[in-house]
Amino acid sequence: MDKQVLKQAVLDFAKKKREPFTTAEAYDAIDCAESVKDVSEAIRSLYTSADKLIARKRIDNVRFSYVLAEFSHGFEGYEIDAQKSDGLKKNSDNQVAAAANILVNPTGNKPIQQKPDGFLDTAKQIVHGDRERIYSDTGKNLRRIASYWSIHLGIDITQYDVCIMMMLLKMARLGNDPEHVDSWVDIADYVALKDKIREGK
Repeated sequence: MDKQVLKQAVLDFAKKKREPFTTAEAYDAIDCAESVKDVSEAIRSLYTSADKLIARKRIDNVRFSYVLAEFSHGFEGYEIDAQKSDGLKKNSDNQVAAAANILVNPTGNKPIQQKPDGFLDTAKQIVHGDRERIYSDTGKNLRRIASYWSIHLGIDITQYDVCIMMMLLKMARLGNDPEHVDSWVDIADYVALKDKIREGK
């Protein structure tokens, strides 16, 4: 359904409820919603919009509770500003990079022997050949995975997020064997898929 229509439906629900709600509650209440993922994306869009229409509060490590921003003053701990400062974003990126370095070569004494042309060419063949032939529409499959993860976690997971998390999984595995070529190929594969998604291909 139209994204603007769904966002308005979420706003109408939030105004009527006047108290905190979860993505699952909004999905159950909005008849026109086709999936939890769509509702989650609509809520996130309202939260990150310049108008700051939705406020949120973390429930646990992965889930959030939401409330209409104009009612948020009546509930403790709800934040309205979703924008990360450049400093916070840079710090977050640095932490991921540091963690990746530790996971890939935790002992620091085992050399990593890479053959860039080899595994990059292999990854390219997978992305544009075997994977498309076997799994058909890669984008559709990533959207399906993102939808399942969104339902399980109760938060919005995108195709882009799936690629990032799969890359981190492969990096964790490289902690056991930094020379495991298949893991390097898979990482390059997900980097390529991530870029295709970002470019809208």
